[in-house]
Amino acid sequence: MGKTGWLLICMVALGLFCLAGRADATRYLYRDLGTLGGRSSTATSINNHSQVEGYSWDYSIGFPSSRAFLWMPARGMTDLNNLVNKLPAGISLRQAFAINQKLTVDSKGETFRGSI
Repeated sequence: MGKTGWLLICMVALGLFCLAGRADATRYLYRDLGTLGGRSSTATSINNHSQVEGYSWDYSIGFPSSRAFLWMPARGMTDLNNLVNKLPAGISLRQAFAINQKLTVDSKGETFRGSI
């Protein structure tokens, strides 16, 4: 078999491989989650209940500041600081990084002295 024959076989095999990949491809839905009043937000994790968490950026105070959020299909975006029971005084949740099926969120907080 000559070069042309091998090239044709490779092209057909590549085409079949690409078609097979499309049949198994996962489809995703893009959704604008909004912000907590700032210009942008970043989603960092999603669970099987379509609950998303991350942080929303606010530049209105003269420097970038973030607030952790939880987004749920039925409620939209909510500031995590308003959802946490008994958050110690002076602590603000700034970023959230992971969420599980039981709605446990891993987040980063700050005091006026820095990160905790």
